[in-house]
Amino acid sequence: MLRQSNLCLSFLSQITSRRYAGHSKWANIKHIKAAKDSQRAATFYKYARMIRLAIQEGGGSTNPELNSNLKSVVQMALKGNMPMSTINNNIKKFNANDAKLEKHFLEIKITTRLFMICELYTDSMVNVKPLINVAMRKAGGKSVYADIKHAFDEVAYVQATKKDETIKSASDFEDKLTEDAIECDAEEVEDIDFEQMSATFICLPRDIEKVKKNLMAKGYSIDHSDHIFIPVQVFTPTEQEKKVYDKLKHLLNQIDGVENLFDNVEHSEV
Repeated sequence: MLRQSNLCLSFLSQITSRRYAGHSKWANIKHIKAAKDSQRAATFYKYARMIRLAIQEGGGSTNPELNSNLKSVVQMALKGNMPMSTINNNIKKFNANDAKLEKHFLEIKITTRLFMICELYTDSMVNVKPLINVAMRKAGGKSVYADIKHAFDEVAYVQATKKDETIKSASDFEDKLTEDAIECDAEEVEDIDFEQMSATFICLPRDIEKVKKNLMAKGYSIDHSDHIFIPVQVFTPTEQEKKVYDKLKHLLNQIDGVENLFDNVEHSEV
């Protein structure tokens, strides 16, 4: 539970000291978030997968009013410009007899010091594994199913908006967000935008669904949420390492079900 007296004593603050020089905890999250935002805008397929997963995890309920996970996904899809007709079609397509869609995190050692975590959703890991292995072999990666998660910190965030005409100032809005973060079991609030009345709530990955549900109960609209991995330390790749990294990233992104790729590679600022 977040302590109201000092938000900065949260989980994320505790891991900040291990970040590479010159980067704050929010800068790290924001960098990853920005990259994922651009990927999300490119496809509706991710939302279709999220709809299926939300219905599945909601016991088969296709009613957003009775399934809070589905409701939050519908809100995110609409804000991602997915037409309501497309959303409804995906909801109607759900079949309780379909194979269960599951989330997997693959720990990949690209080279001796470059690591990657691949987040993917599939109902048949047996079919996906050979594709991952082929991608690794073609790119020249070192090994998949490695034990490298210790090189990352796991963080979750929920972007949410709440229109409240009774709040007249930025300071009052921030106070309200702090209060709601405490009551919703979030760890911290960042990226506060009074004009849009939006903010990002930071939380532990295990609490993300609870935080979303609590925020919606308070009248927030969920814009996006994610579970991300922040590298404890980053490395600048050699020319050869970069070739392997670029090829592997390209090949993995071609595999159906691959959702996110997190790595410890230092990326040049443009």
